[in-house]
Amino acid sequence: MDIFSAIKNRRSSRTFIEKKISQEMLEKLIYYASLAPSPKNRQPWKAILLQDSYKDEFVTFSFACIESLKKQERRFGSLEISLNAMKEADSLFIIYNPFWEESPSEEKTRWQECDLQAIGAMVENLILSATACDIGSLWINDFRFIKKEIQDWLVLREDIIAIVALGYMPSLPFSKRRKSIQDILEVRQKKQ
Repeated sequence: MDIFSAIKNRRSSRTFIEKKISQEMLEKLIYYASLAPSPKNRQPWKAILLQDSYKDEFVTFSFACIESLKKQERRFGSLEISLNAMKEADSLFIIYNPFWEESPSEEKTRWQECDLQAIGAMVENLILSATACDIGSLWINDFRFIKKEIQDWLVLREDIIAIVALGYMPSLPFSKRRKSIQDILEVRQKKQ
């Protein structure tokens, strides 16, 4: 699949079929993800791959966190929907920034902002590579409602930036309406 087809066919999949993604394929996907650009070639990303019973334990733990939030009458966005997708997915990549610091200096804050952009590019490479291999993906961000609990469960000090669920899809989800070019692009040119 060429890059334009991968971009056009990429969808957020919330349903997956029970079919294993090979370890070789997962390593291939993370390799292509790692080719993303980053300021000063910092490559500010690391990934934890959760599979099989470890993934299941993670999802069960996360559902328990939601129950705790419900009892406290606290919000959790669409995390329950995302957890159902994670439950069906074959594999989860937990993407985090190994350079993250809790109370950074002003200069390091600028670097952390740059790191976020780079990690976004890395995640985009991951999901486009998955699409090119007919593997569905879901870029999950509403884990942030229980991020501290997840960090503690994973024994991870660094900042989790994204979770990506991967698995084979039963069918290609429908395409959602996108903004028009006119809604996105403002052209500024010098008048002659």
